[in-house]
Amino acid sequence: MSNKPNPNSETFRQAVAHLMADLLDEARLRRESEKRYLEADKLARQLMKSQEEERHQVCYDIHDGVAQTLVPALHYLQVLESLPASRQDEAATLILKARLAVQQALSEVRAVIEDLRVDDLGNLSLTAALRLELERYQAEQGWELEFVAEEPDLGGEEQALVFRIIKEGLNNIRKHAATAKVALTLQQSEAGAFEIILRDWGIGFDHQNLPQRSDKGGIGLLAMQKRAQQLNATLEIISQKGAGTTLRLVLQ
Repeated sequence: MSNKPNPNSETFRQAVAHLMADLLDEARLRRESEKRYLEADKLARQLMKSQEEERHQVCYDIHDGVAQTLVPALHYLQVLESLPASRQDEAATLILKARLAVQQALSEVRAVIEDLRVDDLGNLSLTAALRLELERYQAEQGWELEFVAEEPDLGGEEQALVFRIIKEGLNNIRKHAATAKVALTLQQSEAGAFEIILRDWGIGFDHQNLPQRSDKGGIGLLAMQKRAQQLNATLEIISQKGAGTTLRLVLQ
């Protein structure tokens, strides 16, 4: 009697069906595993790129902030060291200039350290965290502030990205704007989008020539643009020399 399976039997058909189902499940699991691997690899690459950009930003801040401030301090001390006895009456002025330069460098160091801290909002809402950040800058810079805010309906990760964008905008104002007044508005627009507008009344710049590469002066702007892309948001920067700068972030 032959043990060869009968392809027309119900048992045979069920066995084949189970085998095909197992093979399909295995193929599906393999595709899902490959997809997760590719997503994890992409995320790791984005993280490494982001960290590299942050390092470039720190280098830029130290080079164009702290280092450039310490150069004149060193010059004043060198002149002071070489002063003849007949010109010692100039020493007090040079010492004062050197002290002010060192104080400015110390402020720059503190600002770099502050920018490196983790932007974890903790239990704070986005508007509460932004208010604290504005108050910190007001205490340091003496700005006149306007702050009008509605709380956006955002998840924790999205709030952190918005906070980083606004923080970078405030840092750019501190370093470049030479302004006495800053305004920040968070509001729902009539079109249904949520708008965040950061404005200063400083010296402004030619916004047609915004840096397009990760080189000196463009790192912070590029970082803001990339975070806006992560939010699927639109970031617009409008500026004119002598008329200040407006940063507008639109969340759909």
